[in-house]
Amino acid sequence: MATPRHCGAVIWQVFPRAAVRLIRAAARSPEVVALAKALGIDPMVAVIALLARAAGGSNRSAERLANAILGAAEEQEVMAAMQALRL
Repeated sequence: MATPRHCGAVIWQVFPRAAVRLIRAAARSPEVVALAKALGIDPMVAVIALLARAAGGSNRSAERLANAILGAAEEQEVMAAMQALRL
């Protein structure tokens, strides 16, 4: 199983190109970069985790994914990144 550190390469294989372009653009946000750096993960993985967190209220799998990746993050950093992405 891929760890969050290795998921960046997997994203290219799983998502359609248009989605990857959007994820890549979101991953350039300074808030996302800061969050990813704090967690030691690829910024694209951080974007996926933030999207999962946004969907977590209605999707338990998304909630588990978000918690697995973002669990160690400071809530303030997570919220700043979510606000930057308008989630």
